[in-house]
Amino acid sequence: DPGVLASVREITEDPDDRTALVEMSRRLRSTKDGTLLAAVTGATPVGVGLLGAPTPGGPPTFEAVGPSIDALTALLGAARERSAGPLQWWARGTALALARWFVEHGEATVEREVLRMERSLDPPPSTSLPVRPATAEDLPEVAEINALAFAQHPDRARMTLDDIRAHVDLLGGAPG
Repeated sequence: DPGVLASVREITEDPDDRTALVEMSRRLRSTKDGTLLAAVTGATPVGVGLLGAPTPGGPPTFEAVGPSIDALTALLGAARERSAGPLQWWARGTALALARWFVEHGEATVEREVLRMERSLDPPPSTSLPVRPATAEDLPEVAEINALAFAQHPDRARMTLDDIRAHVDLLGGAPG
């Protein structure tokens, strides 16, 4: 339900959580084999999780976004109940704290860790390439560049032009 994803987007400020919401939305649209789980307070969603189908030769995938450990713990518990076995859990944003707790207490193992690197752009790097704001007309090329850049990534390489448009829309609107 796009409304649930949008409700959770309104209460999260973490950029990695917002990216996770975009990924969940894309997976739901493209595979249609996931189960969207919502942690609620009253009738208001306060967290959302996506329990995906089992990976080839592996367990089901799980990803969650929520501003509190309580919401994330509830979502993880619901996913565990439904999967009846191990999960391949993608943790980022606010979910990293809970994932680290599980690792520290021997209830999970780290299979892979993705690093996000940052660099000050003061002074900006020098280049002779001109740069301009992207426009809606650039999105087909953005999709092509994305496919090349993430050719070895299981999810990102399959992003379609519609996925790119949805990503841009969820992050605050179409370019240009």
